[in-house]
Amino acid sequence: WVGVRDPEGGDTVHFEASAGEDLEYLDGLRIEAGNTLLASSAASKRMAVCNDFAAAEIAPLRERAMRCGFASALSLPVRSGNDDVEAILNVYSRRPEAFDEEQLRVLSQVAGAVELGLELQRKRTLQKAVEKHARDWDENFRAAFESSVNGMLVYDLEGKILDANAELCNRLGYTRQELVGAHLSEIET
Repeated sequence: WVGVRDPEGGDTVHFEASAGEDLEYLDGLRIEAGNTLLASSAASKRMAVCNDFAAAEIAPLRERAMRCGFASALSLPVRSGNDDVEAILNVYSRRPEAFDEEQLRVLSQVAGAVELGLELQRKRTLQKAVEKHARDWDENFRAAFESSVNGMLVYDLEGKILDANAELCNRLGYTRQELVGAHLSEIET
């Protein structure tokens, strides 16, 4: 399951997503970050492993996990782009000593892939917001340009006319089609 801190800023952790067997372990579960592997993993920004619930003191979750048949657990931090812990990926096993070095390496890579996916999603969201802002700005500029009581002209650095508003066309006696594409030096005023 994936745990995240309370968005209200509290010390409670809730699950965002889960998969696997015995998901009733999560039903009604209220997790205080300070009482779990989550706290250790989040604080150190490193993985935390409990390879034998029977020998560990992870109260109050140890008894609940053991009732569901879990014997070991792993919590992996999922960092944001600025290295803050954004979520914790929690993996449980029915076997004691389930997480050896190879499994820890592979699961760390999984957490890294989740981090990359989240970063990509953040960048896409930001890009969409920037594009929307640019479209809104363009629409506002276009509306102001078209409705201005002043004649307005847009041209490039070489003097080629890119656009002209209706007021300028009326004042100069040209159509927009005649002005766009012409050079400033060709316009008679």
